[in-house]
Amino acid sequence: MKKTIFSAFAVAILFLGMTTSAVALPFALTPDGTIDVSSGSGVVSGHVDVGHMVFAFQAFAGDVIDIDIDVTAIFPGTSYTDDDSMLYLFDKEGHLLAMNDDFGGSLQSFIDDFTILTT
Repeated sequence: MKKTIFSAFAVAILFLGMTTSAVALPFALTPDGTIDVSSGSGVVSGHVDVGHMVFAFQAFAGDVIDIDIDVTAIFPGTSYTDDDSMLYLFDKEGHLLAMNDDFGGSLQSFIDDFTILTT
């Protein structure tokens, strides 16, 4: 069992090979990128706005993961004015596994100590 930490500079919608109850999604789970977690952690970058970004990673039964969104900059002249994000963890079939909004009193999102049940 390893702890894998992901830090994403984006509204991240992540998925892996697990199943739970299905959720109707208003968008496709087509990854914008893949997070290489072979070292035990991975980082991706993107942008927070009214849309979404999807990142894929591989996890195995028994893995314990943290997924963290860190907004590091707000660019002048953009319509986006804060670091509010939402984070969703889906399996590859589109089943919602976990979600977070506004962790620990901030507007940034964090899924903490999530255990992967099946591969």
